[in-house]
Amino acid sequence: MGTGRVLDFRNYFQINEDETSEKLNPAENAVNQIVDNFFMGYTLAIGVIEDYKGVKSDFDKIMNAEGKDKGKAMMDIMISLAKASSKYGNEVVTGLTDMGQDINDAFNLAIETDEGKKSLDKIDKAIYTKVSDYQQKLIDQYKNSPKLETAKIGKENSSYQTEEQGHLFEKNLFIDERDSLISQINPKKAQVDDMTKHAAPEFKSRYQEISDKYKKDLDNLHNDEFWSGMKRSGRKEELEKIAGNINQNVEDYNNISSEIVKKLGIDSQVTKKLQDFSVTLLKVSDLIEKAKDAEAAKTEEAKKKKDVNKDKEENTFIEIKSGTVDKENLQKGNKNSDKIKAAQEVMNTMLPQDDQIVADGQYGKKTEKAIRTISTIFKPVLPDLFQNIDGKSLTPEFRKFLDTMSKPETKDKLKTIFPSAQK
Repeated sequence: MGTGRVLDFRNYFQINEDETSEKLNPAENAVNQIVDNFFMGYTLAIGVIEDYKGVKSDFDKIMNAEGKDKGKAMMDIMISLAKASSKYGNEVVTGLTDMGQDINDAFNLAIETDEGKKSLDKIDKAIYTKVSDYQQKLIDQYKNSPKLETAKIGKENSSYQTEEQGHLFEKNLFIDERDSLISQINPKKAQVDDMTKHAAPEFKSRYQEISDKYKKDLDNLHNDEFWSGMKRSGRKEELEKIAGNINQNVEDYNNISSEIVKKLGIDSQVTKKLQDFSVTLLKVSDLIEKAKDAEAAKTEEAKKKKDVNKDKEENTFIEIKSGTVDKENLQKGNKNSDKIKAAQEVMNTMLPQDDQIVADGQYGKKTEKAIRTISTIFKPVLPDLFQNIDGKSLTPEFRKFLDTMSKPETKDKLKTIFPSAQK
């Protein structure tokens, strides 16, 4: 090989008769496969770490490391990612750490062979080129497949202003869950696209098939109409299906890599380390998926409890009409007397002293006026709650508001705001 010529690892399993290229030796083939395995583990990890920002820094560490230290650089990155993945459990942390160790061990075994020692400088340059190329592929992939515009979609699909006012989004299009899947697919697709471009014919179509599957799922994840046309249960099923597709694609990619290792006749000790890596990768992928399923189930259960509590709330805070509308509520000891009295007592804590009323459980014109006065006071800060208040009804929303205002911590604040109110 001429001075200054850099090996192209991407063509490592092709038979190339071009005189400007040369066949890679076993150590060079081994290191190329080691780097590909590292990328598999790396894309798995960064795909599940929320808003990971360290890609450029990670790749710079590998490219700038001395040739003999590039295995350790990859290992250190995997260990760092393992620590950042602690939310998925200790087994995931241990698994990612072990994968990093396998990469370093395999790299050191490869460069310690006779061929490795002779080719270390070429291996160093080839890894630099390979990492740099993948970094650009990753940048392009994220540009082509950005995260969803959560704020915009949330606003467009909201028929109310805030959940705190007792309302929920009209449709849940699972924006966060879709973004999470997009983040997992992007780095994996960038890697498989690079392999598709440079693979030998016998592997090219299989890599392309995986890439096409990723593209189909990404297209669906970005298509709001696709999700709007489904029922909630259908959206959940589609999310689960795409997550399953990702795992299957990782397994298929892994199987191709295993076939390539056998075809190249890589050193048996290096092969064993790469096999260990692959087994752990699939195990970690499964553990992460199970942890995410458990978290999703926990979130769903919390939502169900919240919905139950909301239903109870709605039953508790029924509407009570003024006695000028429903004469029964003007009578002493009426069926709503206790509820009316409780509302009157809370209103008195918010009213100026001259506007306070007798808390007798009877709902007449003075109580109507008190409601209107409170509306005037609070409308600047709660305009939606106090729209068109005429005092003729203790609405569920207004009664819930009074319940909040009756809390001790709220009362203390009110005393500061309204020093003339009843203590």
